[in-house]
Amino acid sequence: MIIIIKKKYFILAGIIMFLASLFIISTTKIIIPVYNEEIYLEAEQLCRKKRQIRPEDPPLEGLDVTELQLGLEKAGYYLGEHHGVYEYKTIEAVKQLQHDNGIEPNGIVCDEVWAAMFKGESETKITSSEDPTGDLVLIVDLDRRQLTVLEDGKEFAKFPVTIGLPQSPSPVGDFYVKNKGYPKGSGFGTRWMGLTVPWGGYGIHGTNNPGAIGSHGSAGCIRLFNRDVEKLYEWVEVGTPVILNSERTPPKFRDVYQKGAGGQAVVYLQRALKEEGVYEEPADSFFKEEEEQAVKKLQSKYRLPETGKTDANIIYLLGLR
Repeated sequence: MIIIIKKKYFILAGIIMFLASLFIISTTKIIIPVYNEEIYLEAEQLCRKKRQIRPEDPPLEGLDVTELQLGLEKAGYYLGEHHGVYEYKTIEAVKQLQHDNGIEPNGIVCDEVWAAMFKGESETKITSSEDPTGDLVLIVDLDRRQLTVLEDGKEFAKFPVTIGLPQSPSPVGDFYVKNKGYPKGSGFGTRWMGLTVPWGGYGIHGTNNPGAIGSHGSAGCIRLFNRDVEKLYEWVEVGTPVILNSERTPPKFRDVYQKGAGGQAVVYLQRALKEEGVYEEPADSFFKEEEEQAVKKLQSKYRLPETGKTDANIIYLLGLR
């Protein structure tokens, strides 16, 4: 019996020590990037390492070529269409950039070409040399291509960013950082922070193409200069809110949205309900009980049947059509 009691106390002590260690870990800010296979695979799938763009017959096509054309345009070397085809005009622009920067003018887009497209300083603004200690919220203005860090509601830092191309737009909504990592050997820079966007995988990360920062050039992720994303990585913890805003034309809306619906259109619906003063939750893209109650409040306000699901009248009243 004595042995059993001692064993119980030993187990209890072990549990207490384990919980204490969890508390210490949870209250300690770890800033060393950690390689995580799961995070690496997610990031690699979403932001695959760039292929090497080179003159070929038939010419290469894709979003990476569109990104190249945007970067060349920003650097003053290209004035053509952003059609995503690596044809004569784009090749000649690359060759001229290579010539001007002491790179062999062969039209092959190597890392030196991507780096040469950016000259000058970033538009980074940080208000303090000390790391933030308060509660952080990240606000991404997709129209201005800018990420603002708020500490306890006050601006702490601003970073220029690259956002999604028109063919692959960045999401709009209220999300959170779901994971952090340092995927090695990939084309998305030195840090990765995944976001809780439910209809696709998106993240905040660095770049191997600094020339495209400040433009549309990604597959939907938010890219920063590597030096900027490394700072941000140190400040941000898993669970940090990330709000992505844009005044771009919203998606087309159907008449009926009800509990269980989800997607980008629901984000705009949630924000419209918030403007009406009947909804206070984050615009997380999920139509839940809270959204149903908000729609009922709006229906009551306009003396409509309180069904809790939208119809053509509600969509019209919310200005979504």
